[in-house]
Amino acid sequence: MYASILPVLRCPHCGSGFELTESKKDGGEIVTGKIVCGKGHSFSIREGILDFQSQEQELLNSWSEYSKAESDDSLDRKFDAGKTENQRKIEHDFLDGIVEETAKLKAGLLLDVASGRGLLLRKLLENTDPNVEIISADLSFHVLRHDRLKFRQINPRIKVNYIACDATNLPIRNHSIDMACTYGGRLDSLCRGVVRKYRAHRGIENRQTKPL
Repeated sequence: MYASILPVLRCPHCGSGFELTESKKDGGEIVTGKIVCGKGHSFSIREGILDFQSQEQELLNSWSEYSKAESDDSLDRKFDAGKTENQRKIEHDFLDGIVEETAKLKAGLLLDVASGRGLLLRKLLENTDPNVEIISADLSFHVLRHDRLKFRQINPRIKVNYIACDATNLPIRNHSIDMACTYGGRLDSLCRGVVRKYRAHRGIENRQTKPL
């Protein structure tokens, strides 16, 4: 993560702001460190990812379990091989539609909710203005670790902040994001992400969303 996003972060437990108390940087990116809120809640930064200690909750989100049996690249190939041509076309058209909108942002913060295996994040890195800073949020620390290592060379000019957190309680202040987007593998997850990102973007108070 980068220190530039500290002012937009909020503690998911109490809502207060954070201070960076420890850090080790690689260039401008903080690769290891710790942030502490005004009420003493602390969270670590490891391998470049801000970890809010979220837990993988569903079978389809348990990337760490999948990775015990297979490598990340092998998983990528399997997921792609399981798609039909029609599914690939729908995916392509949907991603292009999102990127067409996000490309209109010329500066500020762009939030990618539920980044997953990085299908949308790759497109964002290829098409986003270098004056835009990206926040990539996902429940799984493991999948963000995969994304960071995989995509760091695509567009080195763009700062990408990886945050492992629960999308139903985003650690982001109201009125702090210039644009938000999401791409979900399942419709219910997608809809929950859209609801939550809308609340973060429009300043609606955080509250638990009900499963669809």
